[in-house]
Amino acid sequence: EHPGRMSIKGLILVTLIVISSALIHKALVNSTPATQLYPLPRPVSESQDQTTTQNMSRAVTRIIRAINTSDGAGVKLKRSIGALVDYLDPFLLLDEFKSDKPGDYISGFPDHPHRGFETVSYMLAGHMEHHDHKGNKGHLTPGSVQWMTAGRGIIHSEMPRQENGLMWGFQLWVNLPAKDKMCPPRYQDIPSEKIPEITRPDGTKIRVIAGDVDGTAGAVTGIATAPTYLDVTVPKGATSVHSLPLGHTAFAYVFEGRGKFGRD
Repeated sequence: EHPGRMSIKGLILVTLIVISSALIHKALVNSTPATQLYPLPRPVSESQDQTTTQNMSRAVTRIIRAINTSDGAGVKLKRSIGALVDYLDPFLLLDEFKSDKPGDYISGFPDHPHRGFETVSYMLAGHMEHHDHKGNKGHLTPGSVQWMTAGRGIIHSEMPRQENGLMWGFQLWVNLPAKDKMCPPRYQDIPSEKIPEITRPDGTKIRVIAGDVDGTAGAVTGIATAPTYLDVTVPKGATSVHSLPLGHTAFAYVFEGRGKFGRD
């Protein structure tokens, strides 16, 4: 449970999402290492102080390739967490959906229930509409995010608002601590223009969906597990380093290009 830095070098232009969050089942850290994705902390001796630890690169402990599957009413997608890795505390599932063939996504995700966790939808391309049983609705557009806290329960649908063209995005499920599982449902619908974006001197671009980067706070706030969610583009030859909070599980999902992680 040490802080550290995630280091990413672009071997070619590389685009990825970087996500971290506080643990909710701390006993799992040492008892089930096989469920941990990457990167995780290197071992730290008792003699190392906090400053030294923060300057260390977290090591990659496992690399997986997402598998092809389908969900909802037949939407084709790639699943990593929730398939090859059944649980990465506090993350339950990560799906990527990407297709320009309407038959792969047009049937969408009709009414279905959620309870006790959060769903995070991040769109890169296309249009999706959300409805729930209380009459709430929202429109997800390119670059936008919806952070839904299901809490004590919600029934909702996520349906395409287009008949052709590219549909591309991600859905992440984040578990809630036991004390928050029965909280009232709520939404944070963030349009693309409200998500801060920074550009570092080396050309690295970072969209800060949640968390903090170089003093820039993310658009999503007030989440129980204090997550970081970044959309990062690293140019060829550049190296991007991001400090991760104490006690956070972290992973990176590369969806374009190729990069090198960690110090070695």
